[in-house]
Amino acid sequence: MDPKNEVEIPTERIEDALIQCAIPGFWGELLIEVVLLSSAAFEVQLRSHRKTTTQSDHVREEGPTIPSNERVQKVRAKIPELREKYKLFCPVSEIRATFRDGHLITFTVTEVKPLPPPRLNVVSR
Repeated sequence: MDPKNEVEIPTERIEDALIQCAIPGFWGELLIEVVLLSSAAFEVQLRSHRKTTTQSDHVREEGPTIPSNERVQKVRAKIPELREKYKLFCPVSEIRATFRDGHLITFTVTEVKPLPPPRLNVVSR
């Protein structure tokens, strides 16, 4: 994965939860669910880089240019096709630990695999 698209999740809260169970007299299981909140999507930064080329035989009019409705509709038609790819995903769904008298006995991380995105019908022109 591209490092700019990967962020480490702080493990301090997981460690704190485990340490709270590492006490004499605690016999049992700790379940930590990992939930990705929808607000995480608002922490994603999109950077747009635009490169323009000119054609020597094409004269550009001065002033602002507004895209035509046809061009806008073509752009908008592509977005739903790619919507499945525009998701944040955390492969860890839960962490389970068992303790005997405060001693950590088992530690299990449950991972889920993302569903493959639907195949796109791409037409090259």
